[in-house]
Amino acid sequence: MPLACASIGQVHAAELADGTEVVVKVRKPEIRGLIERDLEILAKLVASSEKHFPGLEDYDPEGMLEEFADQLRAELDYGREARNIEQFAKIFEADKGIEVPAVFWDYSTAHVLTMTRVEGNKITDLPPLTAKRGDAASGRVARFVLEPALIHGVFHADPHPGNILIRKDGSIGVVDFGMVGRMPEEMRRGISGLFLAMERRDADRLVDQLYRLAPPIRPLDRGSLVQRVSRLLDRYMSESLERVEISAALEEMLEIIRAYGLRPPATVAMLFKAIAISEEIVMATTPGKTLTEFLAPIAQRVGAHRFSPEDLAHRAEMSAMDVAELSIDLPRRADRVLADVERGNLRVWARFEELEPTLRRLERMVERANAAMIAAACIVGITILLAVYHPQGWQAAIAWTFWVAIVIAATIVFRTALATLRNRT
Repeated sequence: MPLACASIGQVHAAELADGTEVVVKVRKPEIRGLIERDLEILAKLVASSEKHFPGLEDYDPEGMLEEFADQLRAELDYGREARNIEQFAKIFEADKGIEVPAVFWDYSTAHVLTMTRVEGNKITDLPPLTAKRGDAASGRVARFVLEPALIHGVFHADPHPGNILIRKDGSIGVVDFGMVGRMPEEMRRGISGLFLAMERRDADRLVDQLYRLAPPIRPLDRGSLVQRVSRLLDRYMSESLERVEISAALEEMLEIIRAYGLRPPATVAMLFKAIAISEEIVMATTPGKTLTEFLAPIAQRVGAHRFSPEDLAHRAEMSAMDVAELSIDLPRRADRVLADVERGNLRVWARFEELEPTLRRLERMVERANAAMIAAACIVGITILLAVYHPQGWQAAIAWTFWVAIVIAATIVFRTALATLRNRT
């Protein structure tokens, strides 16, 4: 009987030859083929849905499906999960209150993962804790979810109550590292700036960070967005972040992002979801308190790391490498641009959004003018023909040619008028 079972694999209790208690995570047979077929079906559904529901383009469903597929395929590789475990174990090796399982590499492959067994209680089975131990547990949950994301750019993307186990002494154990999000340095700094702007109730700075994290896909009214964000801050932020349900604030922020055509990477949405789930655990562990009440020590660690000599030296090193690379590539790039100018191959494409309605009206005016001129020419031609031309005998056959021409001209007029009406609608 497995200890736990999910869609991709299941976990069994086992024992090594030396008596060490372990858990063995086994991938279900044929699951890779089933997943690939499911992803193929989803791809077809996404392609057809965009045709019938044009509004879905703002959400980039194809990009979302691609990121989802990459994450799902990564979960199939238990070797990757083992490396995730070791990364988190290194991050929290100095904190004895956060236990991450150890991997037995000799008994692990891409479809079998053997680890030490982590003990603890789900939040639903947790006996009452003292206030001090409850605070310690909640603080560790908050630290485990946020600190790796803001400092190292990696986070546990599925911290539900079955994966974060609480102990009676206030320590926690974490399992299942198959779903892990990763953020590049620029995104990590954007997330840090986002929370800093929320704490300072700075709507302008918060909008700047949203632009940084989720570039707009269409022109938008920045002033209106700042006002919307300012109202959000007034609703959720009192004097500080304390006692604020950050999950509700982040959920409304995602709604604002979608409403204004901002397109955040899936990683950002995954992080917001992880924060919301972890806050539920915190509120159940320490009733009456939210995740934000445990952010102060995390903010201190993030600030200390951000301005530490090591981090500043790393950023200076990366900037120096960028400058050096640009100085080397710049002459070659400039030479290519000048060569295109000399050959006449340089083209500049620009689109002026505000001129589009005016140009469409001008096109309709020209179409109507063309239709009117063709109709007038037909009327004048028919009048002259009836007045002066009366064919006799075999010449009457020529008259049919004129009547055919008249019918063709009338058809052109009708089609032009119909196209004009369609464009108008």
